[in-house]
Amino acid sequence: MIRSYSLLLAAFAVVAFIGGQAAVPAQSKGEHLPPRLTAKSAQHILAGNCVLLPTTGEFPDRLKAAFTKLTKQDKFSLANAGEDYQATDFVEDPKLPFRRLVLAMKCEKFWFIHYEKGGRSHSYALVLFRDGLSGEPSVVWSGTGPRSNTREELRKAIADGLISNSLPYYW
Repeated sequence: MIRSYSLLLAAFAVVAFIGGQAAVPAQSKGEHLPPRLTAKSAQHILAGNCVLLPTTGEFPDRLKAAFTKLTKQDKFSLANAGEDYQATDFVEDPKLPFRRLVLAMKCEKFWFIHYEKGGRSHSYALVLFRDGLSGEPSVVWSGTGPRSNTREELRKAIADGLISNSLPYYW
C-alpha cells in the first residue's frame, strides 16, 4: 500500500514538474537570452517611439519564427484582428489558429504582441521580444491579463499590475 502511494506521488510530481516547465520558454545550452525586463521597463518602452503593426503580414520572418518557437507550433499561426479563429475548445475548423492578434507594435528594438487565445480557457496574453545581437528576437517579458485595444490601454494595464507574469501560462 505504501509502495503504490509512493509511486502515485512520484508520478504526480513528474507531471507537475513537466507541466511547469512547458510554461517557460526553453533555453538551449549555450543559447544566450537577454536579461528579463520588469513590468516598469515594459511600460517605459511602450512610452517611446512605437510603430503599430496592424496585421501579422507586417511581422518580419524572424519575429514569426520566435513566436512560433514560443508557442511550440510547427508553423506560424496567428489570425489577424477580426478574423475567425478557434475561440473555444470545440474545433469547428481545424485549419483555424487558436490565437488571434489584438495589438502589435515595434518600439525601437522591441516587439510587443498582444493576442487572445481560445480553447478551454479563453485568455489574453502579451509577449515582449527584443532583437538580440544575432538579430533573432527573444522573449524578455510576458504576461496575461485583460484585453487592451490601444497602446495607452496596454501601458495602463501593465502599470496597474493587471498584466501579470507571476503564473505559469501555456503560450
